[in-house]
Amino acid sequence: MINNVFIDQIKKYDISNIVRIKNAIKEVLQNIILCGLGKSDFFKYVAFYGGTSLRIFRNLPRFSENLDFTLITNEKDFDFDYYLMTAKKELDSMMIESEIYDKEKRNETSVLTRFFRFNMKHLFSISFPMYQDKIINNEILLIKVEVETAF
Repeated sequence: MINNVFIDQIKKYDISNIVRIKNAIKEVLQNIILCGLGKSDFFKYVAFYGGTSLRIFRNLPRFSENLDFTLITNEKDFDFDYYLMTAKKELDSMMIESEIYDKEKRNETSVLTRFFRFNMKHLFSISFPMYQDKIINNEILLIKVEVETAF
C-alpha cells in the first residue's frame, strides 16, 4: 500500500478534477525523486535548472514535466544510473511502484536521459479510487530526468 505521506501531499493541491489530480501526482512524484537524489551526493556534481526548478524555487505558475540538471564539474566517472537508483529507493520506501528506463536515442548527444515510469491505474487505485474508472487501462505517467554533460 502506498505511504499516506504521498496521499497527504497530493491533497495539498487543488484536486477538483482528474487533470488537476494527475498534475498533483506528477509534482509530488517529482518532489520524491528530488528528495531521493538529495539523499546522495548528486547535488555535489549537478545544478538543477529549467522549468521545474523555476516552479519550485521561483513559484513559476507553469507546470513542467522534466527534471533538468547540468554537470557543474567535468566528472568522467559520474554514474547517472546510480543516482537514479537512490531516487527509486525513495519511491520504493513509500511503496510507489516505478521503473527506470532508457529510451534509445537516434543521435549521440551530451545529454543523459532516463525516465521514471509509473502505472496510473495503480497510483489511482490506492490514492483516488473514486476516479479509477477515469484512468485508461495501462495509462503510464513518465517523468523525464536529464543531465547535460557537455563542457
